[in-house]
Amino acid sequence: MPITVGQDTAKTRKTLSVNGKSISYYSIPAATDAGYGDFTKLPAALKVVLENLLRFEDGGFSVSTDDIKAFSDWPTIPQLYVKGEFVGGSDIMMEMFEAGEMQALMDEKQVAKAEG
Repeated sequence: MPITVGQDTAKTRKTLSVNGKSISYYSIPAATDAGYGDFTKLPAALKVVLENLLRFEDGGFSVSTDDIKAFSDWPTIPQLYVKGEFVGGSDIMMEMFEAGEMQALMDEKQVAKAEG
């Protein structure tokens, strides 16, 4: 049974030649370049789903470009809560750590430092 692929509105379909054989795939960086969003922090398992959305994008009958763009807003995992208060996803944690703000938050919330 043949597989019907979508419209590829953003031209994300690429071809790779290996030992004389052509293999088609759908490029997530090409989706980013086409303005669909930043997918760099998306977990690998969801990148597999995203690649399939790119493959079957058909103008909205089953997969629309808005569906694909929504993946760029996927909440980053893991998410940090300190004493029951939501701080942010892994992207926010990294920004806070790199800016030297994570320790200040821990001190403010009176979170004990790990020994060792």
